[in-house]
Amino acid sequence: MELSGYTGESAKHILSGLARIDRWERTLKLQNYKSGARRLNPKDVEFLFYEIRENGEEIRHSSEEIILNYDEYTEEEGIPYVLKVRNGSDRRLFFTLLYLSPRFGIHSLTPCESLPYTDREIILDDNHTLRIPDKASDEVTDTFLLIVSTEELDEFLFEQEEIGKEQSFKDLGVRKKGQADWFTKSITVKTVRNHFSRLKREVHKNTQIFLSYAREDGLPILDVYRKLKQAGYKVWLDTEDLIPGQVWDDQISKVIRASDFIIVFFSTVSVAKRGYLQKELKLALDVLETIPDDRIFIVPVRLDECEVPEKFNQFQYCDLFKGNSFEKLLKALEKEGENNCHG
Repeated sequence: MELSGYTGESAKHILSGLARIDRWERTLKLQNYKSGARRLNPKDVEFLFYEIRENGEEIRHSSEEIILNYDEYTEEEGIPYVLKVRNGSDRRLFFTLLYLSPRFGIHSLTPCESLPYTDREIILDDNHTLRIPDKASDEVTDTFLLIVSTEELDEFLFEQEEIGKEQSFKDLGVRKKGQADWFTKSITVKTVRNHFSRLKREVHKNTQIFLSYAREDGLPILDVYRKLKQAGYKVWLDTEDLIPGQVWDDQISKVIRASDFIIVFFSTVSVAKRGYLQKELKLALDVLETIPDDRIFIVPVRLDECEVPEKFNQFQYCDLFKGNSFEKLLKALEKEGENNCHG
């Protein structure tokens, strides 16, 4: 039977595309719910994504869903990255890395290889870049799937071409050797084209933000610092902006008093900690007394499910560990920054 307007060949092409989408989605959701019941614990293996800066510095992103900025500086060459794994189990394991492309292709980035227990991070992939291929698009999502097994995998069984390319299907499968145990870990990277207007950038570059945090929480704070800098803000972080020879106590006090916003990061570590952090918080509250009541000055940000200290729970906080939290933080800063400029 033929539908009006469709030939047998076009219908076959559509069905082939739908089959690839279904296979792509099944691969993305691939999970062994019995893993750990026998020999493997997924927590023993770390799957790590590093963004590589122009100077070669590797910036680790700690979440499973990552947002990267795509602007005129990265558009030509793309955003280089490296994927690493650390086998913290007590045994040798087999690793296969798959790339699930936006057009529903599935590609093996590394052949199945055996890695021993090690405290070191082992590079899985460092020969690719992320980019937005279509100039009319604002964002693209790339997914990396790590399959970890106690037995060797046939990684080619997972592969398929993107929609629009010829494809001969293979069955999904794993080479079975006895009672293999396995699990998967995924990292999703959303690359977003930078759409800050010239006006916003003018507002941002005149807006100073101070980041207050406990040293133990440094990794996620560095990520926020980098993203705010990419958005055009004038951000101050002690580990990045203190100059050798400066009296750091005086400099921190000076920057807090001159800042438009103080972002205070709370965690189960910081709320129980004594030391200089408490002095920063007290100074921020003192400066708040000089700020009009209708202005936002202190922005609390939770890094985990901690209790916000009583003196700060009057302010609406942002949970950095939940989805779209950074976007909400940006919206608050932009709205208040514009109000300050027009006020």
